[in-house]
Amino acid sequence: MTADWYQLFTRDVILDGNYFWQLAAPPSIISGSTAFVDPDGCGGGSGARGFPGGPGVGITRDGNGNLVCIDSLNSNAGKRLVQGIDVTATYEVLTERFGKFTISGGYNHFFTWKAEPLAGTGAHSFLGTYNNGSLPLGPGAVPYNKGFLRGEWEWRGFDFIATGNYIGDYEDDPAFINQSTGPNFHRRVTSYVTLDLQLSYEWKKPAEPAPPYTKGAENVMTTQVNASSGTIWQRLLWGTTFTVGVNNAFDRNPPTVLAAPNDNYDTSLYSIRNRYCYIAFNKKF
Repeated sequence: MTADWYQLFTRDVILDGNYFWQLAAPPSIISGSTAFVDPDGCGGGSGARGFPGGPGVGITRDGNGNLVCIDSLNSNAGKRLVQGIDVTATYEVLTERFGKFTISGGYNHFFTWKAEPLAGTGAHSFLGTYNNGSLPLGPGAVPYNKGFLRGEWEWRGFDFIATGNYIGDYEDDPAFINQSTGPNFHRRVTSYVTLDLQLSYEWKKPAEPAPPYTKGAENVMTTQVNASSGTIWQRLLWGTTFTVGVNNAFDRNPPTVLAAPNDNYDTSLYSIRNRYCYIAFNKKF
């Protein structure tokens, strides 16, 4: 059993140019302006110059002094702090007649997940919520908890594995919820549980017998019996593993996220592929 507490602090996180100019430009520059933002640089106009707020941002005005374009590039300006605990455990039961049983599991809990897009703008906690880019450095959904529980049975070349996966619940982005229901309305995205199954069989090469041993002999012969004395089909199959499996066995759809633009589910956590069956062969020489 292991338990790891971790803390990851990242400086100079890349901030999108569209957010960078909004945070760096003084309000007097952009107030009442209809200028557009060009992340590749303003290719026209005259009088391009920078303004207070940091490098990588500038403005372009026309001959009358009107603001035409805001030149804002992606910048290494943000900070991010993530900390949590990760726990794993494994227990094995070895029997004489029924093979080996293994139970394992893992659990992760976030204590902190926050980011500050630009120095002095303040940090925002994304923990337990989904953000659809309405805030800078929004990562998608950050549930408090994730985990899995895995059971495995190994017997005479057979290997059966069942894995249950868990993603915790969290709050939908309130900026995308119909406010007619009330300003304090909250929508909870439900937790998500899936089951993966896998069965495989391996044709194992027979173990080589131990070499003969003579007590007191100075030189011990290490001649081994060749285990490849089986039939040609047995020799061809040795080292071969045949596997069948299915991911998301109950074909569960990802929970609905109203703020997500991709078919109303969070692509950072779930897959729209749903149930997925596969067959595999593996040969070792």
